[in-house]
Amino acid sequence: DLQLGLNLYQFERSNLIATDPSNRYQNMDNNTSHGVELEARWQATKKLRVSGNFTHREDSIPFNPDPKQRAYLRTDWAFLPSWNWNVQASWISKRIPTDKHLPVDAYALVDSTIRYAHRKEWELAASIRNLFDVDAREYSNRIPDNLPLPGRSFYAEIRYKF
Repeated sequence: DLQLGLNLYQFERSNLIATDPSNRYQNMDNNTSHGVELEARWQATKKLRVSGNFTHREDSIPFNPDPKQRAYLRTDWAFLPSWNWNVQASWISKRIPTDKHLPVDAYALVDSTIRYAHRKEWELAASIRNLFDVDAREYSNRIPDNLPLPGRSFYAEIRYKF
């Protein structure tokens, strides 16, 4: 009922685009990254599954816009026949650029979805994304205050499979 995974990795990227001293874009950077990924999936009961992962990465360049750490946790609960409710949380670590841009603070986003599958062909769902309306941002080398991610939002879905 429990699955665990461990990945160790290293990859090299070359000819990354960066600005030169005259502020022109050139293929000039290289980066070597290495890290570890841990993942787990636990079928706690017949109706409840918990899964998650954690990643940590180190780079050879002073600043990589990708976060050094991230984590994800999700629960799926089949609380009635044909009904499923999930809650998932994603955490992204703080990033401190070496240029004029503001740091990108760490953030956690929580989403939730409830699903009803009337038959195999039909499925209805309602979701809330960014449940706590967190001011989350992604690094942008073009926008000084970085790129804002969407605030709290609601979705409804009707799906037909044929």
